[in-house]
Amino acid sequence: MRQKFLNEINARELDDDLKHRIDGDRRHVAETELVKEAVSDYRWSIATGGLELLILRYTAGHSIEELRTQLPSVVENFDDFIGSEVSPRLQDPPRNEADTLEITQHEAYVYIMWLLALCRLLGRAELIPTVTGWIDGNAEYNRGRDGLFEAVVEKLTGKNEPVERVLLHPIAYRPLARATAPDAQDRPALVKEFLDGWYKNMADCYWHGTHTGKEGPSYFGYWAFEAALVTVLWDIDDSSYRDHLVYPTDLADRARAYRTSA
Repeated sequence: MRQKFLNEINARELDDDLKHRIDGDRRHVAETELVKEAVSDYRWSIATGGLELLILRYTAGHSIEELRTQLPSVVENFDDFIGSEVSPRLQDPPRNEADTLEITQHEAYVYIMWLLALCRLLGRAELIPTVTGWIDGNAEYNRGRDGLFEAVVEKLTGKNEPVERVLLHPIAYRPLARATAPDAQDRPALVKEFLDGWYKNMADCYWHGTHTGKEGPSYFGYWAFEAALVTVLWDIDDSSYRDHLVYPTDLADRARAYRTSA
């Protein structure tokens, strides 16, 4: 186990529950009499369930190579959701829900940052254009709005989108954004500051508090994948925070080693 909040029994139980949920949702999608809005809802459940399952397996100690193999299907499931989307949610930014995948919404921002991070950390760079393509599909509301996001995308793709040093979610992400600034002082201290406040500042995300088990086994792991992404992209010395509870140390190490060997 990579985090103390999860034990082997709970990991197996939630793994089975998530697989059952995804299989059931796929059967519903195959029902031809469903209206398109219902298909979209089931595809969103498949996509988020697949991501939870991947993170759960990381938390439970599955091998990084196994997760690397699983990631393309996770991204494909989100892509299927985008392709099936017919409701106003992707064209209506004021609707403050995660399934807009609008980075103006905090939980949606986290989804996108996690997926970009996992693509890079697991050595699946070929999937990054798919993820950024969802954002570019509604560029009016997504691009040039957030300094941290644009800095990360530029590092990943080489494409620059001019943006002022502004943040859509400053309470949660200000320290990490400061660590990416060209004139940043003491980048390791800034990433550690982000990690120290990460859990508290994610309180509006649906998975916050799941480790308490009050609503049954639903905890799949608490991981600041975006911290590892910034650490790798900006080549930051993580010795001062590599043992932090929410820092995925082995993913950062694997990404560094892969880059060196390549």
